[in-house]
Amino acid sequence: MPSSADFEANLLASFEKDFDSSAILEKSSSSIVISVDGLSRKESLEGGESGSSENEELVFAVACLHRFLRQNFTGPPDTNVLTCFASLRGEEAEGKLREEGLAFGLNRPFVKCREVELLWGAKLVLLEEERGEVVGGVESADWWGVRTALLWQRVLDEPSIALKTSLERRAERFLQSAFFNSLPSDRQAQFLLEYAYGVLFYYEFDKAEEMMQKAIKAAGIEVEFGGALGKRTRFQQRDIAQLVLKVIYFYSFILHP
Repeated sequence: MPSSADFEANLLASFEKDFDSSAILEKSSSSIVISVDGLSRKESLEGGESGSSENEELVFAVACLHRFLRQNFTGPPDTNVLTCFASLRGEEAEGKLREEGLAFGLNRPFVKCREVELLWGAKLVLLEEERGEVVGGVESADWWGVRTALLWQRVLDEPSIALKTSLERRAERFLQSAFFNSLPSDRQAQFLLEYAYGVLFYYEFDKAEEMMQKAIKAAGIEVEFGGALGKRTRFQQRDIAQLVLKVIYFYSFILHP
């Protein structure tokens, strides 16, 4: 059984690995029930809730994000229908999610957005304040919460102040966590870049610049702009001034899986 730190590190590395989100979601249906009214857990045969709630629900939420990304951004879309979301299929259920559960007034997800129930599942676990205690013992949950807020914002018609606030609160809390400080430098730089691009969406240029500089420092590099004479294309007949980006590495680090 991996330690808590190993579990979180492996989960963060899932985007670079062969992560079968569909299989995980189907397996989760044996213990997790999701509907338009929220998320609950099935009782085990021995009585009480089944499974380890913290880890299992976090893995469920991450699997939702993985599949939602594939269905709407990276492709190719998976044509397999997930039985665990059967109650959320159909015009009435999808309409309620688009117009209420995942909307901020008239600021709603795009009509062509595929499988919004996946975003709903991630939101229930990672962004619902009343359910915060469920994954509260897993420090990396804040990073996944930031990712959920960013994805949700990307499919809305307009920027949402509520999502911006949620993103910043979770990002700042994660930056202060012991888990973030224990991450290797490349992982720290990765989070800082994600945070930078997140606040940049809301035109927070100073904050984005601050996070970008911290990411550069965490990666152990220095960036300098310079100039040189040269040819950029094979059609140029003479040397002209070129902008040069010089990257200096202060130290080398091993990219962690």
